[in-house]
Amino acid sequence: MTQTPWSAAQRNRCRAGLKKGSFLASLLFLWLPAWGSSFSAEELIQIALHKRLYESPTWSALTHSDNSKARIRKSPFLLTGNRFSPESELVETITVLYADEQQSERKCRYPARNQWISEQLGIEPASLQHCRELTEYLAKAPVDEVILVYASENLSQPSSIMGHILIKIAGFDAAGHRREHAVSFFTDVQGINVPKIVYDSLVAGKNGYFTLSPYEKKIAAYLAGEQRNVWEYRLALTGAERKLVQLHIWELKNANPTYYFDGYNCATLTNYVLATANPNLLERGSYLMSPLDVVRNVHQNGMIENVVVLPSNKWKIRMISETLSPATNRAIKTSVNDIDASELPRMPSNEEQFLVRSLAETYNDYLVETNVRTSEAWTVYTRQLNAQSRSDHEAYVIDVSQYKNPLKAAKDGQWQIGFARAGGDNYLKVGLLPISHTLSDDNRQFFSETELRLADISILINDEDVELNELQLYSASSYLPRSRFTGGLSGAFRFGIEPHYNDRLERKLAGNVSGGLGTTFEPVEQVSIFTMLTLGLGYRAGSAYLYTAPEVGVIVDEAMQMKTILSVSRTFGQIDQDDSYTSINLRQSARFSGTYAVTIDGTYFTSHGDGNLEFSAALKYLF
Repeated sequence: MTQTPWSAAQRNRCRAGLKKGSFLASLLFLWLPAWGSSFSAEELIQIALHKRLYESPTWSALTHSDNSKARIRKSPFLLTGNRFSPESELVETITVLYADEQQSERKCRYPARNQWISEQLGIEPASLQHCRELTEYLAKAPVDEVILVYASENLSQPSSIMGHILIKIAGFDAAGHRREHAVSFFTDVQGINVPKIVYDSLVAGKNGYFTLSPYEKKIAAYLAGEQRNVWEYRLALTGAERKLVQLHIWELKNANPTYYFDGYNCATLTNYVLATANPNLLERGSYLMSPLDVVRNVHQNGMIENVVVLPSNKWKIRMISETLSPATNRAIKTSVNDIDASELPRMPSNEEQFLVRSLAETYNDYLVETNVRTSEAWTVYTRQLNAQSRSDHEAYVIDVSQYKNPLKAAKDGQWQIGFARAGGDNYLKVGLLPISHTLSDDNRQFFSETELRLADISILINDEDVELNELQLYSASSYLPRSRFTGGLSGAFRFGIEPHYNDRLERKLAGNVSGGLGTTFEPVEQVSIFTMLTLGLGYRAGSAYLYTAPEVGVIVDEAMQMKTILSVSRTFGQIDQDDSYTSINLRQSARFSGTYAVTIDGTYFTSHGDGNLEFSAALKYLF
């Protein structure tokens, strides 16, 4: 006989009954393992509420909720929708599993909840044998391994400027075939309307896409298509934990989550999925979670069993070429471009000869991946390389595991407090950068010197006033050293409110949208020399204006975790069309303990013989 779901009044009477008759509830709890699922849904709900299963962090992970706030409010993922509470969702879930008709399709949506609730109550799970699609999924997507996958940052795609995180599930099916799938959550960011993109990503939300796809295609897109590096972290999970992850992935297939850059992104969803196996992952909180936060989270919880680094060919070229002389690199490039392996230089040691051959192979692969070389030309050069003897260096391999390590990257949030002098007055300066890092921070684990600031705000305070110093809604820059093999441009983009200056060096806040292109060279290790031409649009006091700012500078990573940035720029057309001024900026930072840093920032402005100095010194806390 079909049982009808409970009303709110019935649930309240049940809770009251439990309070008055806790002895009866305790007896029911003791008898559950023996009597199993012969209990009615009402009785199972009484026991589940008595055990307060809705307070379990695993239930929070299964419902993607935090402090009773659901991150996915859409049906069918949540049975209670906008009426969500952990308690009511638990009651409705048990009702569906144990009060619906035996062949109910609704049961098929919640296999992970079914597994977990039955384990907590000590009963047999509700039968899902009629769920054909679920059975097919379990057969085609085995989970003998759960691997966390981090793809490095991609500044050309706003949704991946902090990298991307996903889950790889792998295993052997019943026929003995190995199957690998990528479990990924992302959004589509198109267009050049930056204010709309920012508003949609942070406030309105964007359509999110949750996919289960062949891993081979996903990894090829990262490595060959986008030339991004990938780290695979195999997680130490038990069979039961892997099973729960597998079942929960099924529950998300029709969830259609809304994507928020700050509140529910690829990192947030991935952390919830893994938290079904290890609820301790939820202790970090879900707000402002980045892909690197997930990597750090599983590392701090001792879940990483093994690490595999998959470098893109563009990265391998840069890494290997750094170990060889300029003359050797020129000869290798000539050999590959001429499709003549006989032009490769002969080196005095087997190790160096191995590096020469490896660089030639990698550069040849890179050219065909980027459609610069045809597959026929690639085949010809590959055959030439294979025809050469390699017995003298077969024992060598390139270890890239520690060349760049995401776990060593600086934390991607910070606040600061310090002294500032601006516009002729002294201030207390307070700032918050909730998402990512500045150029002055430690960028040695990134592919290049980078800056990414989202919602970066600072204010100035003195006895007479509190005023906005700067608000960068979105600011990104990359100073990628130009490679002999792969080229490379540097670029920058800013959108926000910032100080602009006229030729009298008067400081005025203005709305700003600007972009720049340039080149960066690395004459010696840890020293980058750059040039950048910026074009910008400013707006203040009801007037808009175009301006330009050519800039040249040097970035030096020094010993003892110190860093110096010196730049000189000439700005034309800010505020008034005929205005121009020169600015010399010096930034010095020192990091210690991985959590704190001290920064000193000074800019000297000069125009028509007049000069003005702005200066700040601050203590940073990284989080």
